[in-house]
Amino acid sequence: MSTPSAHADSLIELIDFLIDQLSMPERAPSIVTGARHFTRLPSKRQESELPSVYLTFEKYLTELDPHKKFTRDQLRSMIRSRFPDLLALPGFGLIFHPPVHQERLLCQLLLRTVLQRAYAILGDGSGHQPSDELETLSSASSTVVYLRRYAHDIYSRLESLLGAETAGTIFEQSYEQLQPSYVGLETFPIVIRLLPDHLLDERKIELLSRRQMQRVLLDKADELQQANEKLAQQNMQLEDAHRELRASKEDLERKVTERTLDLQQANEQIQQSLYEKEVLLKEIHHRVKNNLQIISSLLSLQLKKTDNREVAEQLAESGHRIHSMALIHERLYQSTDLASIDFGDYVRSLADELLAAYEALSGLTTIEVRIEAISLDIDTAVPCGLIINELVSNALKYAFTPDQTGLVTIELVRDQNEFRLVVSDDGAGFPADIDIRTAPSLGLRIVHSLVRQLRGTLNLTEGRGATIEIRFPIPPPISTHNASAN
Repeated sequence: MSTPSAHADSLIELIDFLIDQLSMPERAPSIVTGARHFTRLPSKRQESELPSVYLTFEKYLTELDPHKKFTRDQLRSMIRSRFPDLLALPGFGLIFHPPVHQERLLCQLLLRTVLQRAYAILGDGSGHQPSDELETLSSASSTVVYLRRYAHDIYSRLESLLGAETAGTIFEQSYEQLQPSYVGLETFPIVIRLLPDHLLDERKIELLSRRQMQRVLLDKADELQQANEKLAQQNMQLEDAHRELRASKEDLERKVTERTLDLQQANEQIQQSLYEKEVLLKEIHHRVKNNLQIISSLLSLQLKKTDNREVAEQLAESGHRIHSMALIHERLYQSTDLASIDFGDYVRSLADELLAAYEALSGLTTIEVRIEAISLDIDTAVPCGLIINELVSNALKYAFTPDQTGLVTIELVRDQNEFRLVVSDDGAGFPADIDIRTAPSLGLRIVHSLVRQLRGTLNLTEGRGATIEIRFPIPPPISTHNASAN
């Protein structure tokens, strides 16, 4: 690789060339002044700041210059042919790679900076070999998908070694170090996708294009599914461990007269295990709720960026569905027994929020909730909540005119060994030939699928308005003790 001084003349020539391309330099005095200041910097400073200076010129020449003599690709092609020696500078040469290679190199730059900062804190006594990891990062075979998984692994290790705050600071500072040089690069948002979730603030998300935001949304949904599967596996392991502890407790109780002290110690151990399980269950619901809120926020940002009314309605409806699930996890997180929620209280909250969401459409409509004291576990509450969300949303949108007084009724009662859920309205009603199983509405097809999930039946009654009755088996009761013990 050439020495820094070997590029000094080419750097000056590049700056002069870029200034000469300005059709009206007097309209860009700050760019010209900054460029002149750049030529007086030491060689190392010039090499580190060259990407930012060039991208500033590139943006002006291709987007803001009155004559716009170049497209971005034309300008980059000209720079490649005129200044090939400058492309040997890694930071500057990155700009002229194809987009796929740019993304990989940007990911490598961020993670290399993270590792260097981490090892500066950990020192040589950490037992880690920075040279090996840096060599792995520099491999041309490292894909962006691999580097994203690698970033997650690095953060997890730093969190366990240094704590969450320090680990987050290392990633944030590394991002801030990279951002000034490459924020003008069209592929820079890939760097944002390597950051931990809690660092993904609105300022960074706004840098994402619509396509990139969709990719982030899909990634987060996949991460949520993987997290749920992992938590379910951990829950099974805890259940196995608790069964072993319970067996030990029964054995100790048989020997209580001889081993009083041992029994006391075993009981303390079991109580600690139960406490940790309750804490874990609260954390599960808290994390699921937070992940759902992240997805809801991304949908909201996507909604603001679209001008397509149909897409906007679909995004809004998806947000309502996600929020109905997040509301259940919030109730479970706030619950004292962690096993079930007061379903009537939940439905009343959901109804209020749907009325607020559809205020412009619902007009003078009111929602009446008739639910006795019923508690439902999460496996029953989630599909029931989604069913109510879909049916009430459908009624608020289509059953009434804005100046019409209307009533939507939600009723859930026990009927022998099954529940009877009825959602009705006194509005326009469904078309006479509608079949929910084949209806064009995604919401109604979702209702049909959820009823099957509950192993229930659905009956649609036409009269003054529409009445949908759903019957499904009452699940076995779950006590507070069993919820904690399992």
